[in-house]
Amino acid sequence: MPTPAHEVDESTPVDPFEIVSNETRLEIVRALSEHLRSNGWESELSYSTLRERVGIRDKGNFNYHLGELRGTFVERGADGYRVTFAGFEIAKAIEVGAWATHEQRGPVEVGTAPLADGDDPLTAVYDDSRVQVSDDEGRLLFQHALRPSGVADREMEAIVDTMATVWLADVELMIDGVCAYCHGPTDRSVERTKKLPWAHSLVVACPECGPVARVPVGLAIVDHPAVVSFHWDHGIDLRDRRFWELEFLDDDAVAVLENDPVRLRIDVSLEGDRLAVTIDENARVVAIERDDA
Repeated sequence: MPTPAHEVDESTPVDPFEIVSNETRLEIVRALSEHLRSNGWESELSYSTLRERVGIRDKGNFNYHLGELRGTFVERGADGYRVTFAGFEIAKAIEVGAWATHEQRGPVEVGTAPLADGDDPLTAVYDDSRVQVSDDEGRLLFQHALRPSGVADREMEAIVDTMATVWLADVELMIDGVCAYCHGPTDRSVERTKKLPWAHSLVVACPECGPVARVPVGLAIVDHPAVVSFHWDHGIDLRDRRFWELEFLDDDAVAVLENDPVRLRIDVSLEGDRLAVTIDENARVVAIERDDA
């Protein structure tokens, strides 16, 4: 029995790029995406208005391509049609300017970092759609992609702040077990590292995307309530800090308690007060001790 056009045959994998390879289908998705941005997720576009915006006179041809999109990138409501979230993502990915070519920005100094040794400032550049932060020896410490469309109207300092915010949010998401790229489950572990500026790494891996993060182990506790409140008690809002400025990312703040299984203590010190956070081999907090001067 044939599968209706508005249903998805789950026995056959759907190739999203094949579905939108046709220009008419692409224009349908674009028209509905533009309508969504102007009117919100619940707003629908009537059949006649949609066909008019796409510019297809042949009703049969239009109906065929609309049917091919339904169930994957387009859905029908009571008053018309709207783009699905997948359709909106596809439209943004291929939208002109989303990943357009651009000129390199920077370099610009972006402060110092305890984990980079010494007081020499770090530098950042924006190139190949990525913000890259390096130490004074030219070693790449951190990087994250930012769409050129999100960079165009920002000065370099604001670009760096945006990268730091997005990068940390993605790390926190992955620490909590959600891949920032495919939203699948993640596993995390603590590993000894040799070729990085830090001795112990928090490693996050996704079954679909592979290793997605290898960062200083101190970031395993950056969003823990005890760490956040400890800083808040000392007048520091961690959301206002670029993550590489945090003292507890430095190796000097990390003590090895056990090797098999791994157990580390990360010391957070502020104004003579100390918060000792112990993590296990999966980078999970297992003990907290606070000493106030």
